[in-house]
Amino acid sequence: MRIVVVLVGVLACSSPHSNAPADALGGTAPDAMPDAMPDAARDAAADAPRDAPVDAPPAMRVVTLHASGNPVYVAYRDGSAAWATPARVDSDTYVIEVSGPYLALAVCTDPIGGSVDAEEYGATPDDGADLAIGCTVFEPAEPPTISFGGSTTEPGIVANGRGSASSMTMPWSFDLSATEGPHEIAVVGTSHTAIVRGIFIGEVNGVGTVDPSVGGAPSIVANEVLTNATMADTIETRVQLFTQHEAMTIFNMESSSAPIVPPSLLLPGETEAVTVSAFDTLYTRSVETFDPTTTMFELPPRISGISFDRFAPTVSASWTSPLPMTGEISMALQNPGDVFGIAAVAVSPAWLAATGATSLSFDASAAGWQPAWSTELFDATFTGVFSITQTSPDGVITTSQWQPVFR
Repeated sequence: MRIVVVLVGVLACSSPHSNAPADALGGTAPDAMPDAMPDAARDAAADAPRDAPVDAPPAMRVVTLHASGNPVYVAYRDGSAAWATPARVDSDTYVIEVSGPYLALAVCTDPIGGSVDAEEYGATPDDGADLAIGCTVFEPAEPPTISFGGSTTEPGIVANGRGSASSMTMPWSFDLSATEGPHEIAVVGTSHTAIVRGIFIGEVNGVGTVDPSVGGAPSIVANEVLTNATMADTIETRVQLFTQHEAMTIFNMESSSAPIVPPSLLLPGETEAVTVSAFDTLYTRSVETFDPTTTMFELPPRISGISFDRFAPTVSASWTSPLPMTGEISMALQNPGDVFGIAAVAVSPAWLAATGATSLSFDASAAGWQPAWSTELFDATFTGVFSITQTSPDGVITTSQWQPVFR
């Protein structure tokens, strides 16, 4: 860092001509000020600092990018500087140096179907020394699955990470599928609920008869109470269970009542999430909690006043009035004809505050950006989604506005 100091005062004292009028050195000595100078101006000139340092450039900060999805292109932009290629540490880790608000870009492509998923993230160094970026993982083929079955003694639901089965009869049989390896299933009965562990698909392709009252716990039905809901809202509740080897959807229906897995059955590191959502035409509001015993849900306010500019090169969303809540701001553009074709930009509250932005648009000016990606993502009719998301250790709150965009 270089600091340039103007040595006016030093020269005045050390020069052999230091008794000369100060205006010979480009200034005015306090005791040689013209009598006509007003007192206020004289005092201000006398108090003015002699040594004024030139503003130093902002300090550079190191941020590590953790990329998921095996992107084919990763880039970053420090403020208004040109897009640059980050230093690659390993297959999914990159290091960048930034001085303030920055953007990071990850692009994934489908070599078979031609889909493109491009994700931009806006953050500042104050958001932390690590930033997770990523895009859709395009696999040439899913791993092979193996069917397995069993039966249970109570009416209810049986689920694993690939699907579920249900019946109101007793006893009843179920069929599921899974990849080879260790798995769990959840059996949610009308009376008891159990998690069956230690299932190794490939060695055993059946789980026999499961009686959830043996080793299980009494079943729980949560009756959710919502505030800020309206008669126009359709309410949906989803219950997800994350065990050692599974991410299961236990329940996902239009209802404010849902069965939950008793927390006593979960092992350390396992999580259950309950999400209550309200849908009203072009608006979606949801509250997700990681405490399944929660029954009071306060829906966030609707977003209003978001304008999508369909004539912008990559489409933009702008707002003129204050947003209804703080959090991560995002805009996603999705082609209804291509479920994997997505262009999205998400920015942190710190980025928004530092830039003072009142609009979001996808920045496709990176040197390595391919024109074919723009054709795939922006030259089509698609759905734009503008969202605000608050994330905490307790859960996630999201409010969104949907808008059809015709190009």
